[in-house]
Amino acid sequence: LITTLLNLWGVRAAARVGFAVLAMEIVVLLVFVVSAVVVLVRDGAQRGWLTPLTGDTGFSMAAVLGAVSIAVLSYLGFDAIASFAEE
Repeated sequence: LITTLLNLWGVRAAARVGFAVLAMEIVVLLVFVVSAVVVLVRDGAQRGWLTPLTGDTGFSMAAVLGAVSIAVLSYLGFDAIASFAEE
């Protein structure tokens, strides 16, 4: 609704609002990156860099298959379930 109203108001207004939103996103991203660097410099890395990806115990096939099914449905959408059922 807001985007439609901005486009009806004018392209320049929509461009200004889009630029303002982009600037806010960049500021938030910079604050996050600076905060992360400050914490890493102050406290050091508490665990390995790949621990969030590999976990402490390694991989399990059940976890991989569960993640793959969620990823496929997230990418293709829930309407793909009917297509997959036909195949």
